[in-house]
Amino acid sequence: MQRPPATSLQVSRSKRLGWLFAGLIFLFLCAPLYSVWSGQAWDRTLAVWAAWGVLSANLVLSWRRMPEGRLRWDGEAWYWGNLSQSIKAVRIQYDFQRTLWVLLQPEQGQQFGVWLEADALQPERWRSVRRALVWCEETAWGAEVSVAPAAGMHP
Repeated sequence: MQRPPATSLQVSRSKRLGWLFAGLIFLFLCAPLYSVWSGQAWDRTLAVWAAWGVLSANLVLSWRRMPEGRLRWDGEAWYWGNLSQSIKAVRIQYDFQRTLWVLLQPEQGQQFGVWLEADALQPERWRSVRRALVWCEETAWGAEVSVAPAAGMHP
């Protein structure tokens, strides 16, 4: 397998994840509204509204605190952010083709996750970053071995 060329991708908050969180907030709004509509006791209704408020606040804060920066592959190693913090390991957790959840382990500090999304304005950049991530994942697990000839074929 050939090493992928240098590339980079600007990472911002995931719009898709933001829409998913907004949908969940509105979906879960049904519980407190039902509590009011069905005429449940005020203490129970208040508890349901409080639970909805806590859940909503957690979803909004989670989305707002998502790491943003530049993920850069120089052909040899990964770097994160404006200060080009060295990353010793990358791991694709979820691959949805146009969206990836990737765990980054910096040389110093704790690992953290970032949502990467395809940029409609620069599809070639998305493909090159995705290719580099997959290549690193495969070579980390020893997939970079010589390919055996197909059955029945002689070298």
